[in-house]
Amino acid sequence: MAFFAQKNRGEIFMGYPAKIKYAEQIESLIKELRKHLRTLGRSIIAERGMAIAHFYTLRLLSKNNFINMAALKKELGTTGAFATAIVDELVERSLVKRERDKDDRRMINLYLTNKGIDFLNKVKRRERKMLALFTKTLNVAKAKIVKRGLSILIVSLKDMTKRFDA
Repeated sequence: MAFFAQKNRGEIFMGYPAKIKYAEQIESLIKELRKHLRTLGRSIIAERGMAIAHFYTLRLLSKNNFINMAALKKELGTTGAFATAIVDELVERSLVKRERDKDDRRMINLYLTNKGIDFLNKVKRRERKMLALFTKTLNVAKAKIVKRGLSILIVSLKDMTKRFDA
């Protein structure tokens, strides 16, 4: 496979064979990264005796003041019975509370309790601690490389998202 580059509008473009090679390598690295992040995330959640759907529900509630059962069912992509089972367990653990909507008594809204907020804060502290341990293993030069690489990846993904949304 031959590698070649050409200048075009101030950017350097790799030849087709090199693009395929790098695309395959990047895909492999992203898969590996996702695998490790999932493993770390699951260990944090498992330590708390919780399934991913429970944790995702708590995260949804932390981003919004509340969510109703219909919206939760849609967000989880599940049946009403499954969403209810998830909420039942979170209510039983006092992490979430249910309240009827003031304007529409048929609607049930879910809110994080103080215990739920504390739980998420503990998880966030644990995530930060794991990230600190990771960055501690890097010297300054490697940390800069990781930061630069992630920044490039994010910019590229944002650009790609804009193209797909257009």
